[in-house]
Amino acid sequence: RFYERYEMFRVRRRGGLVWVEPTISAILLDSQQQAKRKNTGGRGGDEGADENAAKTGQQYPKDRTRSMLEKYLLLDGSNGRSDIRADLQRELGQYRKQTAEKYNVFKHRNKDEYLGVPYTTRYNDGAKAAASYDRLETALETAADGHQRATMVTLTVPPWQYESHAEAAEALSENVSRFGQWLDYQLGGRPANVKAWELQDNGLLHVHVVLFGVRRGDGETPTGRPVLSAADVRQYWSETRDIGRQIAVQEATWQERRGRWLLHESDDEPVSLRYYLGELSRELREVAALDVGELVEAADRGDVGYWRHAVFWAAERQYVTTSPALKPDSGGADGLPHVPTWQYVGTAAYGDLPAYVRRRMVRVDRPPPG
Repeated sequence: RFYERYEMFRVRRRGGLVWVEPTISAILLDSQQQAKRKNTGGRGGDEGADENAAKTGQQYPKDRTRSMLEKYLLLDGSNGRSDIRADLQRELGQYRKQTAEKYNVFKHRNKDEYLGVPYTTRYNDGAKAAASYDRLETALETAADGHQRATMVTLTVPPWQYESHAEAAEALSENVSRFGQWLDYQLGGRPANVKAWELQDNGLLHVHVVLFGVRRGDGETPTGRPVLSAADVRQYWSETRDIGRQIAVQEATWQERRGRWLLHESDDEPVSLRYYLGELSRELREVAALDVGELVEAADRGDVGYWRHAVFWAAERQYVTTSPALKPDSGGADGLPHVPTWQYVGTAAYGDLPAYVRRRMVRVDRPPPG
């Protein structure tokens, strides 16, 4: 009777015996509690809590990665501390291993039937990994419909002002947001734009902001016009925001004959803007295509070519972001509201699911039908 009072237990009587097993609600509740611990553990600089979690095995790969990013500034050891790039890549690999057997579980609205769809992210699924690069390509093509000229601004942070990578990245993100507000005043409005986030070899974050319809100028330029110079940006970044003087302002133009944006660098031949901004997004597709254990194995032998993606994963940061004007039109729904046949109930490892769910679940490699 105790078990029958709770929906977290499934009770069946067979042959004079009472069979009790947890329902999927109980399994998913436990998963949610673990996720809550995962999202709150290892944060806030409590080293004692970090050490205790490490001893008891309660930390998760993302926790450990965030903890490293909160303790180290330069990730390659160039400031005399440890080179942690292999450790970062290894944690991303461990995450891949942990999620390899997970499924998103859907229940039929009218039947006691289930579907199990593999749990996919941009780090293990080619289509999701390609989304960042597709987003960049779509934005550049859309921008070309109304603009022939653009200005790319590169913004950085000086390492000596910060104690950790996490602190420096947070400062950059906050000041990039304020930079956008300043553009409203300086240019008389915020232009359509693309932001591509990248990491230097030492791990410091920087961002390229491409402003379409904005011409690169020289010296101080008047406000309220779509003209921007290095002097304008440097004065704002170093004097108004006090966040360093290492900035760059470059011109880009749309080449109709070639069908691409070209970035004009001072000492080199023009380079495709898509190629320049899409390096990490292209590399992400390689990460998603790796076998489950390859990231860890590569890190163990000193091959750390994919460590940057661990930083983006831990920070849950997008590689490329675009302004609303450059996003594809998703269209609008019309007619009667859609009532899904399959309803999402949660995510769990296959072996953790109750036996009755596994017996009634069909594992598929595509999203469930409507």
